[in-house]
Amino acid sequence: LDPGVRNFAWKVDHWTLIWLAYVVLPSSFVWTSVRSIINGSTKLAFASAMLSLPLFWYAVYVSGTLIHIDSISLSADLLMARIGVLGVTVVGVLSGFGAVNFPFQSMHSFLRPVTQQQVADVEQRLLRTLRMIAMKKRQDLTLKQEEFRLAAVKRAEQPSSLVGKVAKFVQGPFAAWEALASVVGGGSPSASRKQLS
Repeated sequence: LDPGVRNFAWKVDHWTLIWLAYVVLPSSFVWTSVRSIINGSTKLAFASAMLSLPLFWYAVYVSGTLIHIDSISLSADLLMARIGVLGVTVVGVLSGFGAVNFPFQSMHSFLRPVTQQQVADVEQRLLRTLRMIAMKKRQDLTLKQEEFRLAAVKRAEQPSSLVGKVAKFVQGPFAAWEALASVVGGGSPSASRKQLS
């Protein structure tokens, strides 16, 4: 196609979309809403539609200032940018509302009734779990008490004075010699001790 024809078709489509977004859709929405509420009053619906258009245009202009479009020119690009900001804002608000409101309103259809048997089963599982936790705590406490007892016995066996520590240090090699003598002599360590004396 000729570039001039494509440019003309683009401008026609662009201005048609602007006309739909700025005039036809808002006035149709107000027209049908008022007619459904007031039971078919055509004059009131038409007056409401005509009065709502300037308010809608002002809301579009204010939403354009959010992205720093301060120009009042009626170029196609600026008009589409302004309506785009308002459209994205409205879609975001409606999407958030729907995402919260729909599950809240329809939650009852997903809930199943709970029987007394199911409650009793869950209570029994809870009691079993609590018993198991108590048993593990008792086992842990018993192990800790056994460790404390063994540590106390070990401390009691160790000499606390300097003389006792030296005696135990010197006694260690003599016990090793006695064991060696008993193996070589074929007797018990006490018998080998008697033979040495």
